[in-house]
Amino acid sequence: MSAVSANTATGTIQQYIAQTYFGLRLVLALLAFSFPWLLYFGARLAGYGWESSLSAFYEAHNGLMRDGFVGVLWAVGMMLLAYRGLHIAESAALLVAGVAAIGIASFACHCVSESDPHSGWHTFFAILFFACITYICLFHARDTLTLLPADAKPPAATFRTIYLVIGVLMIALPMAAVLLDHFLGGGKAVLGAEIAGIYVFGAYWCVKSWELGKSDAERDIARGRIVRVHRKGLVRLPTGAAAAPRSLVYPATVADIADRGRGDDVVP
Repeated sequence: MSAVSANTATGTIQQYIAQTYFGLRLVLALLAFSFPWLLYFGARLAGYGWESSLSAFYEAHNGLMRDGFVGVLWAVGMMLLAYRGLHIAESAALLVAGVAAIGIASFACHCVSESDPHSGWHTFFAILFFACITYICLFHARDTLTLLPADAKPPAATFRTIYLVIGVLMIALPMAAVLLDHFLGGGKAVLGAEIAGIYVFGAYWCVKSWELGKSDAERDIARGRIVRVHRKGLVRLPTGAAAAPRSLVYPATVADIADRGRGDDVVP
C-alpha cells in the first residue's frame, strides 16, 4: 500500500471515530429533548395528559407509558456506559451516570398514590445521575478548551462560562424538583423543574459537540496528536513530531513533548 493510500485510510478511520462520538452525543441530546414529549403524547393518545412528575408516568394508568420511560433511560444509560472521557475520572463519572440512569428506570418512584411512600432508591439514582453530569460539566468539560484556536468564535472563555452555568443548573434543577415534590406533593412546578433539568442535560451534549467541532480535537486524539501535560492540560504535539501511543489521551511531560519536536510549536 502506498503512503498516500495509507494516509487516506488512516484519515478515514479517524473521521469514523470522530463521527461515532458525535453521533453518540447527538442521540443523547435527542433522547433528552424528546423524552418528556414521548411520555406526554403517548399518554395523550390514550386520553390522558401530564402527570405530577415525569417519574409518575412509570406507574400511571396501569403503567401505560412504562415501556417508553424505561426504554429511553436504558438507552441513555447504555450510551453513557459506552462513552469514554478524556480523563479517567471523567470516564468513571460517565460510567456511574450510566448505571444511575438504569437505576432510575429500574425502581418505580411510587409517586402516583399519596398513600405509598416514595422510593428512596429512585430518588437516590436520580440525584446521583445529575451529580455525575454536574461533576463532568464543572471539572472536565473545559479540558478541551485549550485545543481551541486562538481566534475561535465564540472564544474559550465563553464556553467555560456556558459549562459553568450548565453545571450549576444540572444539580440545582433536580434538587429543586425533589424539594418541591416534598413540600408540594408534585404538580406543574415539579414537572417543570424536571423537564428543565433534562433539557439542560441535552444542551450540554449539544454545546460539547459545538466546541469539539471548532477545535477538531477528536480527530487529533485519534491520530495520537493530543497529550495531557501536568498543570497545562491537553496540548497538541508539534507538527512533524512522533505520534503518541494509541491510548485515548497519552499522559506526557513537557520533556516528552520537547523530545518529540519543537516545544514552542505546541498549541497551549
